[in-house]
Amino acid sequence: MKQEKDYNFWPAFSDLMLVLVLILVVVLFSAITRIGNESQLEQDNLRRFNTSLMANLRCNGMKDLNKDLWIDLLKTGQPIGISSRMVSGTQVYRFGSDLLFETGSSALLPQGKAALTAFASCMKSNQRFIERVQIQGHTDTEEGGTAGTEQVDGLSLSARRSMEVYGYLSQVEGIDPHAFLLSADAYGSCVPVRRTEQSQWNRELTFVHNRTEFMRDQNRRIEIQVKFKNFYQSSFTN
Repeated sequence: MKQEKDYNFWPAFSDLMLVLVLILVVVLFSAITRIGNESQLEQDNLRRFNTSLMANLRCNGMKDLNKDLWIDLLKTGQPIGISSRMVSGTQVYRFGSDLLFETGSSALLPQGKAALTAFASCMKSNQRFIERVQIQGHTDTEEGGTAGTEQVDGLSLSARRSMEVYGYLSQVEGIDPHAFLLSADAYGSCVPVRRTEQSQWNRELTFVHNRTEFMRDQNRRIEIQVKFKNFYQSSFTN
């Protein structure tokens, strides 16, 4: 009786492993390419937005001070607090207290309206590159205000300010909230500027970073956060 030959499965196994390795290489290459494309497009959209913003503000240029972009809106020779920085993939435009509101007030100043008009124009011309926009109101630990005869605390004041900006952009400048996923939020004094640089936070540190007038002035602000579309989002919406 003829004995059957033992089947050698190792060549087939090695071929299978080779195919799996090739598939893994292709997947990794595609992922790296996708990340690169997303990063590059977000940077292109950001650069396009900032160039448009500078043109709409009719300013002489942007200066890089401590990683912030300061725009001299009124051409007074002094920067008046529109700064920009990237935080976790979202571009944050910070409008200082001296630009939009008087201390304790939620009524927009004339120069604040001019800045928001320029910002709205920039949003409209770059709409196809923007994923979402959020307005955030912030105060210092000492700031409160009045609304008619009513006293309001810092959180309420920051809410009124963010809603004031929201209303100006949507009602006066015609920004469609649904087209930009536009939203408004309020933080009061709980998120001072320095908080973004700390991994741990507590009540004591909040007051430490509000101990001088300069610190409090920095913390009284409106931030407009703009998330730009990445490569794949843009390819589906174009």
